[in-house]
Amino acid sequence: MKKILFLLFGIIVPMLIFAQEPVKPDTIVIKETKVDTVYVVEKQAPQPAPKPLFNQNKMYFGGYVNASFGDYTAIGIEPLVGYKLTPRFSVGGKVSYEYISDKSYDTEYNASNYGFSVFSRLRVSQRLYAHTEYSAMNYKIYDYNGSSDRKWVPFLFLGGGFSQPITKNT
Repeated sequence: MKKILFLLFGIIVPMLIFAQEPVKPDTIVIKETKVDTVYVVEKQAPQPAPKPLFNQNKMYFGGYVNASFGDYTAIGIEPLVGYKLTPRFSVGGKVSYEYISDKSYDTEYNASNYGFSVFSRLRVSQRLYAHTEYSAMNYKIYDYNGSSDRKWVPFLFLGGGFSQPITKNT
């Protein structure tokens, strides 16, 4: 029995040893060394690209242009740019300029007025919105003697409005 076990052991062990794949000549052999610290590298899922702070698709534009002629002439422009912080809430700003000529008195009065505004809008429905706005205008003010001075005049507007889009962002 010992001879059979010895014979089987003698056949099986060499077969196990030769069952390994031979090392190819172009294979790099790395020597084992004892390491005190083991680093584990975990594969992380790719991170989505960070959202940009400014998205041009959330901007919208508007404003007005006015003109009236006669004894009292007024020509004005007020471009508006807004940014949608959420689908219903937006903030924005405007710049204003108006030229006025008043010939209804003995002396003709001319003035160039300018200013700025900042606003916020809350969309109540698709077309209706609530509006809050702070505005400051610089007016040329005439006194009874015909002399003029410039003065900044602040305004606070609270109200609402109706919007009729022309395009997606206008």
